[in-house]
Amino acid sequence: MTVSSADPSPLRVLLCRKDRGPMGISCVGGGAEMLGQLVRMGLAARGLTERVTVGWATCFGYCQHGPNLRIVGGEFLHGVTRDTLEEALDQIERACQEHEAVSASETIPAKD
Repeated sequence: MTVSSADPSPLRVLLCRKDRGPMGISCVGGGAEMLGQLVRMGLAARGLTERVTVGWATCFGYCQHGPNLRIVGGEFLHGVTRDTLEEALDQIERACQEHEAVSASETIPAKD
């Protein structure tokens, strides 16, 4: 007998918070702190706060393309700004749906 995972773990999204200061381009210099707040607000507006966790990473190595966001287990989103936020949220929502579909299809042996 097998049972499906009834409570999948949330999808994880990480934002880069590298601050190079006067040394050059960085995600923080590009507005990553504000972006984090906007992503959380956008997820809340879509009813995804229980299904997606948002955290911070030190650096993804794409400073020149920032602010950068990573859908854990999926793709990087580069140059995410207020202007491209809705597109990024759409991608996060699709990744969340895919993540939940995979979690629901995984089976684990039931203990008898």
